[in-house]
Amino acid sequence: MNDYITRMKKPNHNIYDLNDFIYKVMIILCVSLWILLFFDVQIRHLSTFNQLSIWIAIPLIVTFVTFMIQRKEKNNIIPYCRKEDFKFLGLYDLKDSNLDNRDDILKRDEEVEYMHQILEETILPQSSVKQALCLTGPSGCGKSIILNFFKHTYKDKYKIFDFSGDYHEFEVHMASELGTNIDKNMSEITFDGKVVFILDQFERFFFLSKNEQKKIQEIIRYLCKKNTGFIISLREEYLADFLKRFDMNNLLSEDKEQVVIKSGILKKMISVIEKKSDMLFIAHSIMRSPKKNVWKEHNIKNNETIHLESHDRVIMEKMGATLLYCQNQNEMTVQRNGTTENLSILEGKCKKLFGEEMGSLLFNKHTNDPLIEQQIIFHMAEFNQKVLLYPEEKLHSFIEKNNNELLDQYFDHQLASCDNYFHASRLLYLLSQARTHHLSLKTQDLENYLFPNLFEKKGHEQLMNTIQQLENIQLIRKNTKGSTLEYEIAHDFIASTFLNYCSTNMDRNVKGALDLFISECMDDRRNTSFKEKISHRKDICEQHFYRNVYYFTMAFMVITSLVQHFVFNPWTTIWNDLNPYGDYITTFPLFITMLSAVYLYYMYDKTVKYYRGEKVRLVKILYILFAIFASMAVFAYPHFLFFDGIGLAISTLNIALLLDQRYRQTCRNELLAYGAKSFMIGMVFAFAHIFYFLFNRQFNDVLIFSEFTMFTTLVAYGFFVHMTQDFLYARMSDSASEKV
Repeated sequence: MNDYITRMKKPNHNIYDLNDFIYKVMIILCVSLWILLFFDVQIRHLSTFNQLSIWIAIPLIVTFVTFMIQRKEKNNIIPYCRKEDFKFLGLYDLKDSNLDNRDDILKRDEEVEYMHQILEETILPQSSVKQALCLTGPSGCGKSIILNFFKHTYKDKYKIFDFSGDYHEFEVHMASELGTNIDKNMSEITFDGKVVFILDQFERFFFLSKNEQKKIQEIIRYLCKKNTGFIISLREEYLADFLKRFDMNNLLSEDKEQVVIKSGILKKMISVIEKKSDMLFIAHSIMRSPKKNVWKEHNIKNNETIHLESHDRVIMEKMGATLLYCQNQNEMTVQRNGTTENLSILEGKCKKLFGEEMGSLLFNKHTNDPLIEQQIIFHMAEFNQKVLLYPEEKLHSFIEKNNNELLDQYFDHQLASCDNYFHASRLLYLLSQARTHHLSLKTQDLENYLFPNLFEKKGHEQLMNTIQQLENIQLIRKNTKGSTLEYEIAHDFIASTFLNYCSTNMDRNVKGALDLFISECMDDRRNTSFKEKISHRKDICEQHFYRNVYYFTMAFMVITSLVQHFVFNPWTTIWNDLNPYGDYITTFPLFITMLSAVYLYYMYDKTVKYYRGEKVRLVKILYILFAIFASMAVFAYPHFLFFDGIGLAISTLNIALLLDQRYRQTCRNELLAYGAKSFMIGMVFAFAHIFYFLFNRQFNDVLIFSEFTMFTTLVAYGFFVHMTQDFLYARMSDSASEKV
């Protein structure tokens, strides 16, 4: 399985829209012919029988070697996912799950009961003031799980409205839930019932525009009535932003963000007011009768029923501490023999499943990790033991790995199970970056930029299938339930850890192209420029200039070679003095030049074609010039190295100088680096042939073989390094980059 995962991560060279079997057959034929023609100059002096034996043996050997390399069929990788009778949950969304009688779920009964108590005793009865029950803690600590348990436990007691998606859609969502006549509907609901609004992942609120934030605050303020309560969940690093923007002791308070408060952002959640001379008039204002004194020594008696918002507003309603901090709560309190002890649930599960020694090792290594990370790693260990049937030694080796290695293995395994690592890794990277930068990416945006049809006609179908598989293993989820218009990463923890994974496991070409797209999304001009870019791409896809020139050139080269072999060859007659190959008529220049034409065609048709700028016509002219040089290389086969070298140099110099100062520096650098190196190599080869010819009017076998070797090495390197999905996708992104 590890070998298969490794192969999945390697760049895919099948960029020719061929099925795997046809592609393998073509590779075998090309490699066999390449070897035969390459050594043709060495075996031409052998007998006919020996030459025929070599021509038969070479294809058989290449076929056998290819078969041995590809002998392992595609593995059916079962992803890490929830299984029956498992002790550990792993990464799993519990929103639509049955939370009863599941051994892999850490129960949250105590936390849920405490939240219920706060709602019933403090928040729901409030009317002139409305506190927020704020649940905060680090990413992955289990806030969402607690909320899921709360909804599951009290779904029959409360009318619960849950929102945890993109807060750009908050107003639309509330309108769809409560209707257009909110007053009437809320009055009916709260008349004989209680309503709880859950705002999960509320940190997203702070990345909306100012107008959107104000609208949401107004909606929240409007919904704060008796028998209603708000549960707000957000990561701890956003708590300060929340306290600056909201008065969590009274959501009914007007927005005072612009008011300078000398005491800073921290506010006491229970007012304990000292008796000072400047506060005496407030004390008198909250006396229920002249004879009743609310002061006890220097503090207000029963301070939980008094809320002072300002010197002129005092509210007599019960208040309480409603800020709850959530940690990795893996321990429970138990009574034994009259004493209180802490018992770790996870540690007990680890020891029961993996044995005392190995279970303790596993738990102690990860005891301080976020809950979600613990669950993923413990689930992987259980999966390896029960499904993959790891022997004890291999399981022990797995447990001893550090967290980065384990999470890398997790993503390797999950992405490989999607059958298309290229699509899956790009999708997950974009959605992780979008989560980090608080961007909303529609499914159409993903498809437009990932360009699934760049290498295969069925690319769109493959991309949609990959999205479905990623959703099945719950690495991503629909942004709006039931809608496939927009997806998001499943969890902040997944986003951050996958970006770490990509820093060492994703091809830098692909990563750079995706980063380019994210920067374009963050550009204020994106709405107009992105539409122009997509429209340009659609128009270009329907144009076949490079394909037509390529087909014409290939046909011309084949016809020229046939004429020279069977009709008339001027290089052995009228131009014999300029023929350093003498009477040796070889097909190798035709073969290597055709491969060069394939190489340049895909470079232009998959990348340069999408360039938008003033040089489009010049690019086409230079490609025609390359076609002419390629044709000349076949016609003047004794000098093929010169013409192929010059043709390569002209074409790649064009790519190097394609982008000017109006385009992104990183894109210019990438194309310049590629083009400049190829230009230099082409010129070196062209001048090497001239040098050979000046001093050797008649090439011996060694010189002919050296020219074959030089260009074989160059073309092989080009196909191996550049003819991959990763490289071509990145260079296409460079050519089509946005102007700055």
